[in-house]
Amino acid sequence: MKCNYKKLRKEYKRIDEIPFDLKRKMMTSLNLIDDKKVVYSKGALDYVLKNCTYKLINGVKTPLTEENKVIILKTIDKFANQGLRLLGLAYKELTVRKERYEKEQIFLGALGIIDPPRPEVFEAVQIAHQAGIRVIMITGDHKVTAHVIASRLGIVDEEHNDVITGQEIEDLSIDDLRERLKTTNVFARVNPDHKAKILDILQSDKNIVAMTGDGVNDSPSLVKADVGIAMGINGSEVAKEVSDVILSDDNFKSNISGVNSGRNVYEKIKYSISFLIAANLSQILTILLILAIDKDIALNSVNILFHIFIVETIIAIPIGMTKERKGVMNNKPPINKKEIILKGIIIQIFLTTLFNSLFSILNYQLTFLLLDNNIYAQDYAKAGVYIGIIFGPIFYSILYDNKFLPIQINNKTENKDKYKINYFLVGFMLMAIVVTMITLLPFDSMNVFFDFKTVNLIWYLWVIYFINSLVQPIFIFFSYNLYKIVEYKIKIN
Repeated sequence: MKCNYKKLRKEYKRIDEIPFDLKRKMMTSLNLIDDKKVVYSKGALDYVLKNCTYKLINGVKTPLTEENKVIILKTIDKFANQGLRLLGLAYKELTVRKERYEKEQIFLGALGIIDPPRPEVFEAVQIAHQAGIRVIMITGDHKVTAHVIASRLGIVDEEHNDVITGQEIEDLSIDDLRERLKTTNVFARVNPDHKAKILDILQSDKNIVAMTGDGVNDSPSLVKADVGIAMGINGSEVAKEVSDVILSDDNFKSNISGVNSGRNVYEKIKYSISFLIAANLSQILTILLILAIDKDIALNSVNILFHIFIVETIIAIPIGMTKERKGVMNNKPPINKKEIILKGIIIQIFLTTLFNSLFSILNYQLTFLLLDNNIYAQDYAKAGVYIGIIFGPIFYSILYDNKFLPIQINNKTENKDKYKINYFLVGFMLMAIVVTMITLLPFDSMNVFFDFKTVNLIWYLWVIYFINSLVQPIFIFFSYNLYKIVEYKIKIN
């Protein structure tokens, strides 16, 4: 049946109302109907029933007994088990001027409203679980409805199959609630105070908590949460003001996408920093070791600054611009906010520093071995060291760009990422090689600054220096995977 609600509002004028609040869980209006003042209430079915003393059947008003209420609630549970949100309806005519609106009302019935979650939410919840993120549903809905919806979304599982209501939260002690929280992912019929209580317990157990909200009453919890997330479409201005993040589409999936992006950004920063540390450590270590052998081989300040320019600018920047990696959400717990940024990357830094230094020193040794009687042997050796500490990072930067993705050790490996070509990085690698080669050309203008007297540099030395730089990432990669295999064997034993 079609109706014009604007016409109805004009014809049956609303002269008073009691707005919805989370304690009463209902709203009431007073309307003028044919010169009679009539109260209409709607809200949570069980709360509406508490205020009713009569029922209306076929237009006949009869007493509503406690037995009737039990039957109604049992009947309504069938709808709740279908995931329907239940809305109770009641009314009464005012006969006394100061009569309370929400007392001795006449129960009309209930509405079952379907509000299906977006199809992508289930997948988002599964991704969250893979990423070690626990999803907790806090709602004002009926206990049964909340459980059914949570089950459909995968929020409820064998380990977390409990549902706690707001009334239970008030009755439980903090310790009991903390214990129940270990097996509960669904909270029903709650108010903002309950939400804050749950948040306090989670944070006291050293959990990082992100909380969503849209109303004014949610603002205390949004402020208290480690990450407060407000709804951008349906959220109140107060909720948006106090939140750290605003969802422009009010979609739960956007939360998980944000976590994925955040982890990728953190990982890019982490590997960019570790790349710079490894490259600079190998430079320092190589120079110190060469100086211990021959003080005349020392690189000048321009050589060192040029190394910094190539490594920290031309190569390091593209590493931070690689594409997002899917594997950051696979079986990896959230990062502890106190975790050092180099955690899990120290072995890569060690291997990179080791092999870059060894091959640079190898360039030095091979030069003297092959050119023992050449008057330019010392200059060539210096050029070999210079090429080693610059070309090495250029080539092994590919490993850092791909986050040292390991060889699959067993069929249960969850890392589905594949090696990707960062064409932006490849372009900058080629540019770095060309620019470095220019500094070695036998021009007087170059020799003044870079101090290389490498006139007619012998071709096979170029080949040796280039091959030594090219094989560095191979040695680093296989040494890293050998380490991972040994680590895996130790873990399973």
